[in-house]
Amino acid sequence: MSYRSKDIYTADGTTQVFSVTFPFISRTHVSVTVNGVAATFSFNNDSQIVIASPTVVSTNKIVIKRLSSDTLRLVDYVDGSNLTESDLDLDSKQAFFMAQEALDERDSHLALDLTGADSWDALSKKITDLTTPTLATDASNKSYVDAQIDTSTTNADNAAASATAAASSASDATATETNVTNITGSIAWHYVFDSSTTMADPTAGKVRLNHGTLASVTNIAFDALTNDSNDISDLIASIDDGTNNSHEGFVTIRKNGTPATFAVYAVSGSVTDNTGWLQVPVTHVASGGSLSNTDVLYIGMTRSGNLGATGATGPQGSIGNTGNAATLSMGTTSVSTVGVGGSATASATNSGSTSAATFNFVFGIPTGATGSTGSTGSTGSTGSTGSTGPTGPTGPQGTTGNTGAQGPTGSQGAAGDATLADIIALG
Repeated sequence: MSYRSKDIYTADGTTQVFSVTFPFISRTHVSVTVNGVAATFSFNNDSQIVIASPTVVSTNKIVIKRLSSDTLRLVDYVDGSNLTESDLDLDSKQAFFMAQEALDERDSHLALDLTGADSWDALSKKITDLTTPTLATDASNKSYVDAQIDTSTTNADNAAASATAAASSASDATATETNVTNITGSIAWHYVFDSSTTMADPTAGKVRLNHGTLASVTNIAFDALTNDSNDISDLIASIDDGTNNSHEGFVTIRKNGTPATFAVYAVSGSVTDNTGWLQVPVTHVASGGSLSNTDVLYIGMTRSGNLGATGATGPQGSIGNTGNAATLSMGTTSVSTVGVGGSATASATNSGSTSAATFNFVFGIPTGATGSTGSTGSTGSTGSTGSTGPTGPTGPQGTTGNTGAQGPTGSQGAAGDATLADIIALG
């Protein structure tokens, strides 16, 4: 764009000398700026200046500008004075130059778009020192716009991240659904309800109850195969394998999609494996709602743990209060006969009261069988000579023998031991 009263240059970094292409009345009416800062310069001639400072470097913007005086009239007309050409020219130059400078300022500033667009035309120039807008209709500076772009970019990035996270969440949700299905299968088995109450094979994937009311069920018939074709017959058969016979385990039934419809049963006896289906005896624990034929069920089975080891003996309890003293007295004591081969007995009865007891004892002593006759004991030593028996009849006269000397009388011998046979012989 050409101007009437100024020259604009972009420095190349090597020259400090620049041309002045516009006329001026006085060199004092000329100013020079480098990137908007007043420069120190001198004239080589009326058509050339040299910048002393600052040192001009590449890309600096050099503006050489004429500013004719708009406060001081250079020509003052006086009545009766002579009008000269030079005075008239000087006066008109001042006015002419000021008009040019005004036009240049106009052309250098925002102007209405002459195309009829009813807008301002910045003439392809930057608008500087624009403050931050506060109203929706205010112009915006670059800093504000950049901040909005950064915010928008951040929001876009966040939106993209959110979209990615949402997609990931959707994927995770799908994976979670799969995992939940897998987990559900690991803790509860998928069966379909058969409303028949007959305890027989309910066919693959089905289960039966022996009563239409959940609270009255005492037996459950499971097919060996779940509705997912998993054979869990060994699992069902193992519910009664624990050593806690008073409590074998639990069977929990839930209707799919209806948590309020459920039943919990305690396993109450041995499971019967019928090859292909199994019957489990149960006792009702809790239930809610009711089941209909073909309802989808999830059934959990838990076995009670084995009986634990006997715990250590607890500490001795505190001594109880002393009770009322009771009077004890001995009653009768008797012995009864128990037949051969019987057992000895003993009994005590109280013929008194709890506070004045009189105990009567009866002992039963069995009679032993008669023992066999013992062997004959050895002959005891000769006892002392008994008293003289009665005189026998006189025998015939024998031949008289020689009379022997009379021996001394022997001491009396000790009494011999009598055997049972001897006593019996004496008796």
